[in-house]
Amino acid sequence: QTPLVDIAALPSPSTRYTLNPWGTGTGILSLRVCGPIIPLRNTGDMDASAIIYQVWSSYSSGWGLFVSAGLHVWLALCLMLIARKDGVAGAWTAWLPIANFRLMCIVGKSPLSCFWALFMPVVALAVGLFVWLPLWILVWLGIWVVVWAIVWARIAASRGRPAAYGLLIVVPVLNLVLLGNLAFGD
Repeated sequence: QTPLVDIAALPSPSTRYTLNPWGTGTGILSLRVCGPIIPLRNTGDMDASAIIYQVWSSYSSGWGLFVSAGLHVWLALCLMLIARKDGVAGAWTAWLPIANFRLMCIVGKSPLSCFWALFMPVVALAVGLFVWLPLWILVWLGIWVVVWAIVWARIAASRGRPAAYGLLIVVPVLNLVLLGNLAFGD
């Protein structure tokens, strides 16, 4: 009887593989069953699904969680200081995930629909990751980035800065500078 996987045809153990559960014609379709990853098909470059999976698995490692915790502390500290400068009650909610969305809307003088516009993409992203729908994830991530930029543009305007200044929130590293400037600047 012919084995399903030809052991002699497998590459060396040092070769790295990525999961592509759909096998859409690109990427490497792999199988992991209580041990090493067994490649079932190598078809070239990774597709969007494989890239999202690789980013997610890398980000949820120890370093990813450490960086996330540091970014949350910076965002919460800056948002709390911005809320205090604007005289908003409940500035401590900046430290609570999801509740800080409402605080952002209050500081930016946005209606309650602003909170739902921030919250719904997060729920949709969680569903997309749980069920693993890559296109769904990309679409909702795009929607969330647009809403996030609008909210921070309103916060920048409420702090006396040009609204376009708040759009820097979507630019890596500059977003950290923006938060610090809005929180610690005049």
